[in-house]
Amino acid sequence: MIKQLSFVRRSAGVAPDEFGRRWLEETRATVATMPADARPQRLAHCVVRHGRQPLDHDGVAISWHHDDAAPAVHDTWLAERPASTAIDVAATTVVRVEERAVFGAAWLEERWHRPETTPQLVLIGLIEAAGGITRADFRDYWWSTHRPLANRLVPTALEPVAYIHDYLLPGEPTQWAGIGEMYEASLDVARQRGAWFQSDAASALIADEDRFLVRSTRQLLITDQYVIINEGEIV
Repeated sequence: MIKQLSFVRRSAGVAPDEFGRRWLEETRATVATMPADARPQRLAHCVVRHGRQPLDHDGVAISWHHDDAAPAVHDTWLAERPASTAIDVAATTVVRVEERAVFGAAWLEERWHRPETTPQLVLIGLIEAAGGITRADFRDYWWSTHRPLANRLVPTALEPVAYIHDYLLPGEPTQWAGIGEMYEASLDVARQRGAWFQSDAASALIADEDRFLVRSTRQLLITDQYVIINEGEIV
């Protein structure tokens, strides 16, 4: 399937604490009237939790489409509808990625078929490649060299329950080369992992990061993810 990530900002006048609800309600109402050939196979909203620091994004929509032509059908149908009141459409950035599960693939698949009573905590990491490294080289190094090192060094108890690598395809309109989706058991575990990365035990991993990514520009979005469509049907 074709996987897309849409990075969105809330419309002017929409408060941060109102954005997630309005975006979700508007999207559910829209897809309810959307013809089957225009619907994504799967769709989830990741609503960013806002803290004291300003963020570039208020939400990330993750969608999966059954073939290359499907996103265009989807976009054409949406373009004929009234503009969204929840998001600033002009500020939306849509990118295509190649997805690869590091671990937790079975857990993720089961989640799609589980009734959702609470949103899933998902940390989304945005990563820029170091100077002179192509997206293809970044992809290969992140998977074949850096990830095995992380598998050896990071304590299992601190890992997310599922972890996805998203590799930006050539020509996609963003500075990022890779996006990590970390599906967390709790924010406390994620914080403990962050503390571990500040310890001497992580020094080899940090040194390896400097070989292929820019740590100073890396962003981490703490989000609550809501499933909206699974296998073409509204959840």
